Amino acid sequence: KKLCINEYIHPKVGDTLIIVPALGSSLWSRWVVKDGYNPNFHWAPVIFTTDEGYICLENFAVANPLEINSKWELRYYKYASGGYHQKLMEGGGYGNIAMTLLVRMTDVF
Repeated sequence: KKLCINEYIHPKVGDTLIIVPALGSSLWSRWVVKDGYNPNFHWAPVIFTTDEGYICLENFAVANPLEINSKWELRYYKYASGGYHQKLMEGGGYGNIAMTLLVRMTDVF
């Protein structure tokens, strides 16, 4: 909770959320495999926030690595239900152990 990771993330507009499964852990397992789609990460920029949650612009990889998925989606995540982290963990594709991090750009000049 103190680190503001996983379900405790409260992003701002312009932040990016990244979920990464613990593929190298001996305790990790994935219980859902979808037609060759086995994600090893997912990222989503935050484009809008409210007091109750936030909206991300998302696109998902497809099984063929040479194919481009042009189906972008807007997804709303509520803080009260665990947000982005909880929703993606419920799908099973990221396994039983994953970490969601927030990336925030800052001025470097």
